[in-house]
Amino acid sequence: MSAPNFSYSRRCVLVPDDRYETGDYPALGKCFDNDRTYPSYYLEKYEDEFSTVAIVLTTGYYSDACIDIVDDDTLTSELSCSDYHFARLTRDELYDELYYYFHGNISKRMMLRHLKGLNVRDDDYQSKLAYAVDAMFEEVRDNELKKADKLVDKIKKDYGLRELTKVAQFSNGEAWYDYVK
Repeated sequence: MSAPNFSYSRRCVLVPDDRYETGDYPALGKCFDNDRTYPSYYLEKYEDEFSTVAIVLTTGYYSDACIDIVDDDTLTSELSCSDYHFARLTRDELYDELYYYFHGNISKRMMLRHLKGLNVRDDDYQSKLAYAVDAMFEEVRDNELKKADKLVDKIKKDYGLRELTKVAQFSNGEAWYDYVK
């Protein structure tokens, strides 16, 4: 069975083979573990920019590569292991911990809004806190996606790259792509 040339989540900004081989694209950072057969690498400049998403370059199956915005599950794993820990913190300690976990990509105003009305004396405090942290995560991810989209648009413009979209997927796994207008 064949495979489509590109594996991407949100964007497929094409880096053709000739540009890939000469390094005419943003510098690559460490390998991004995405559990795919298509290797991905963080774009070095943006490697520590986000806490919920990542801008990566993923090699194609047959040829070329594409710049994409993918979910970075590292924070999701850390947060799911921290529910009990968060429930034991004072309010100020909780703000500090959340700021740390979100790599500074969260404002105190956002935290206050989501944590409003939570009381440690409530029987369901821990579950309400987990729900609030999930809601913060979603809001941070939405904000980061907007920022990442703008950065990918800038990369596309700065490097004169074009974006592809999949227009057909065949039963044997092959796919056709066309340029985004």
